[in-house]
Amino acid sequence: MKDKLKILCAFIFWHTAILFSQSFTATVNNNPVGLNEQLELSFTFSGKDINSLKSFTPPAFNNFLLLSGPNQASSMQIINGAVSATQTFSYYLQPKEIGKFTIGSASIISEGKIFKTDPITVEVIKGAPKPKSNQQGESVSNEEIADNLFIRATADKQKVYLGEQVTVTYKLYTRINTASHMSVSKLPSYQRF
Repeated sequence: MKDKLKILCAFIFWHTAILFSQSFTATVNNNPVGLNEQLELSFTFSGKDINSLKSFTPPAFNNFLLLSGPNQASSMQIINGAVSATQTFSYYLQPKEIGKFTIGSASIISEGKIFKTDPITVEVIKGAPKPKSNQQGESVSNEEIADNLFIRATADKQKVYLGEQVTVTYKLYTRINTASHMSVSKLPSYQRF
């Protein structure tokens, strides 16, 4: 009977340690990646508390063009009373040249403890050719953009109480490669918000 109780206690301790363990990892969505393609690089912290996170420091992106970032996303789960949460910092990058490149470690502080990701090696291959430019130096005409691109804004709620959060999501739909032309030229005004 004592052996069964010891095994049960060990299992509960091990299971609890896994649930409350903290980790900080780096991942890429494509490896290898083409020279003219985008690469999504994500740094994800997992643990029981993401509210204490501070001092996120990304690595240098020497061999890549920074297209977007840091973009942040967080999630929280409660399963049988055990809380787990993740905070992700993501970047969209475009390689500058062909070869194998190492992206260094990112770091973050949680509850006074420094966490670092392992460096990640990305192989850049020839891939698809770069779009040809027209005489104005643009690879895509304004008419082509107007015919093949639109933005949709959606709100998660249509009726809200004063002080209640509303999340507005903007989605860009396109049939053409617009990565080199992407930038926010004007932000919307949020009257009475």
